[in-house]
Amino acid sequence: MLDESQLVDKLRGLLENKRYFIVIDDICDIKSWETITSSLTCDSGGSIIIATTRVFDVATKADDVYKLEPLPRENSERLLYKRLFVGKDNCPSDQPSELKCLLTSVSLVGVLDWVRNLTSLEELSFGNVSECPNFMEDLGKLTELRKLSIMFQGSPSRVLAESLCKLEKIQVMNLRGGFGRSSTGCSWDGYVPPRGLRDLRIKVWSSRLPPWINSSLLPGLTHLKALQDGPPLKFPPGAMPCLESLQFRVHLVCLRDAGFDFDELSSLENLHCLEKVSVYIYSMEAHERDFVKADAALRHGVRIHVNHPVLEIDCDYEYDEDSDDDGSDPDDETDQEEVK
Repeated sequence: MLDESQLVDKLRGLLENKRYFIVIDDICDIKSWETITSSLTCDSGGSIIIATTRVFDVATKADDVYKLEPLPRENSERLLYKRLFVGKDNCPSDQPSELKCLLTSVSLVGVLDWVRNLTSLEELSFGNVSECPNFMEDLGKLTELRKLSIMFQGSPSRVLAESLCKLEKIQVMNLRGGFGRSSTGCSWDGYVPPRGLRDLRIKVWSSRLPPWINSSLLPGLTHLKALQDGPPLKFPPGAMPCLESLQFRVHLVCLRDAGFDFDELSSLENLHCLEKVSVYIYSMEAHERDFVKADAALRHGVRIHVNHPVLEIDCDYEYDEDSDDDGSDPDDETDQEEVK
């Protein structure tokens, strides 16, 4: 099997002295985009690269950005009926209440309007549900759900929290909100997660994570992906006794401005079942020394851990040398290679 550098060399060889038209679908992060573009030569005039993404930060890295609007209701319904029943004429008179699984990455407004009728659903995955104002309330009627994945704009609302309280069988939950950092605060008052929740992925543009992400309320959690702009979770002795996989983000500037002690990142040693840690260090406008401190604390936490879990560190490595003028040593060089 070819490694990344060999694949890049092979691709460049194939494209050399050729004019090409390439479409790359669903790029999920900036690093992937940068890796792809660095692999493509632009020597031949007239070559075109088109990429699609659901992440606006990725789109801004391209030369020209075209923002697609959601499908109108009529076209959404036509697409749904075509996929489920090969056309609306073949659809039963009632919505398929016995449907167990509904997965789509696009916003189908027509579906959101009658999703309350799909009372047998056990797995539901949608794109942006903010297009339908009633969806958050209707979600509470799907009490058989085991797996849920949704995207929404702004902060989690009180209505969403109330609906999630009714989903007592949820085992896997993926909540992605706060597009464009428009979030003004989360409304999780009164929410208590089901004790059977074992896989949680939550992304919010907020300075702190919901208060219910703690050991006492999530005793059986095995996988946690928690992305936010504020301080990461602290893990006291005995915390999350079943957690095997942890993924989180470290926003260096936010933590530095808040006076965060980077040594607290080494509290990973208290997660006794931990097998894998994935960390994205966001270093835009941060000084390299901040990265060094965070990197050292993470490595220390893994090194002293009884399981020696796998540590993956990803970082954009964009430092602002002028952002910190407190006399740091300019000759202090640190290995910045990605940890795998």
